[in-house]
Amino acid sequence: MKSLDQVATLVPKPGADGFVHGIRLHGERALFTVSPVIGGGDGEGVTYLFDRDTGEELAQFESDPIIVSDFRSEQLAIDNERIVIGDLEAADPGDPNSAFGRVLVFDAQSFERLFTLLPDELTEGFGSAVAMNEDFIAVAQSRGPQASWGGYVGTVDLFDKQTGEFVWRFTPLDEERMWGNAIAMNDRFVCVLSVWTHAAYLIEIDNPERVYRLGYPGYFLPIGGISVAMNERTLVVGDASLSWENAALVYRLDCPADLDGDGELTWEDVSLFLGWFADGDPRADLTGDGVINFVDVHRFLEDSRAACL
Repeated sequence: MKSLDQVATLVPKPGADGFVHGIRLHGERALFTVSPVIGGGDGEGVTYLFDRDTGEELAQFESDPIIVSDFRSEQLAIDNERIVIGDLEAADPGDPNSAFGRVLVFDAQSFERLFTLLPDELTEGFGSAVAMNEDFIAVAQSRGPQASWGGYVGTVDLFDKQTGEFVWRFTPLDEERMWGNAIAMNDRFVCVLSVWTHAAYLIEIDNPERVYRLGYPGYFLPIGGISVAMNERTLVVGDASLSWENAALVYRLDCPADLDGDGELTWEDVSLFLGWFADGDPRADLTGDGVINFVDVHRFLEDSRAACL
């Protein structure tokens, strides 16, 4: 078995016994959080930014004057432009017994707080999970508007990454309890998960009316949450309800046989490929081996079996 050399030890301020409740990495920087619930000392949650290689502390992000607690990695996001922190237990300043949550957005270079994202009403759990791409920040809310059946429905809100302006809100189908324990996004989709129904919703960013419901609803298992990861081509959902066993469900997001790029697999795509093949067009070399032959036809047929989202 190979061993790894430790390059740094990242240490929080004294008394922060809850250090490393959440972790995010981006490039040469590491983002960590400490939760005051288990000994933060001063009652405030703190997020630290460290240099990955040297262990140097680059910045601290505190939630003054309102307490932050029970951090998870899902409440953090970082890239070259923004640092996003879900402040799940933020309280209504006019009611110290309330908790509605908020999301703090910082400049990733100057560390200045740029704006604060808030729910449109004082519900609970706003910022239970966050994600971002080049243009938007997506925020899950575990206890959003009250449903017709008396409970509370989770939501997903999309905000402009540069201005913090609200773009749209998605409420789950059939008023399900979407606790928003995990969220992921790429340039095209937002995916948010529901622990209560063990379902995943894949929402098209440019057209939030176009929604795919994934997963296996109908089970309630006392298992601590579900996870999700995605890139431009693949979505992986950790689902605890599949045949009462843990499972990872993998979905393909791209559509390799959609040759005309209209988002649908139709006869036009077949006709386009056959035309390229007959003309010896290099675009018919789907395998990339420099030869246009029956292997490329087989590849197109295989690609055609993949569902287009």
